[in-house]
Amino acid sequence: MKTSLSYLALAGFLIFTAPVASAQIKMNSKGIGALGKGLKAVTFSDADAAKLASEAVAYMDTHNTVAGANDPYTIRLKKLFSKHQSEGGLNLNFKVYKVSDINAFACADGSVRVFSSLMDMMTDDELLGIIGHEIGHVANKDTRDAVRSAYKREALTDAASS
Repeated sequence: MKTSLSYLALAGFLIFTAPVASAQIKMNSKGIGALGKGLKAVTFSDADAAKLASEAVAYMDTHNTVAGANDPYTIRLKKLFSKHQSEGGLNLNFKVYKVSDINAFACADGSVRVFSSLMDMMTDDELLGIIGHEIGHVANKDTRDAVRSAYKREALTDAASS
């Protein structure tokens, strides 16, 4: 709570002092953009990451063939992972993409997608290992951290070039 109040105070300070600072230091649009990206880097939340992931997964689900509920791939995946849908307090949802690519991924919103070609190559134990690894990315909040890092890099780049 204290950290949130600190961020809020910093944001308020920046909002009200940026025009004055701009007049004094001749801050250009890149400098102002750097401030905005820097602020986003420290305030990008788990909820922001989940929302971003949810939108991306919704798009991917509509642009890939998803195995139906009675498809052998879905049945196999449910057999393996039905007991892991609330693993570590996470709310996970699993689907199979019927595509020729070999991949699996998990997103910040708890969506786990496994490609059928990967399932064709792997034993159940191997799939458990791969998908466990993907779930680890969700548990470790890797998406949120990667986006924060990207905003920090952008802020530093914009600040240096302003």
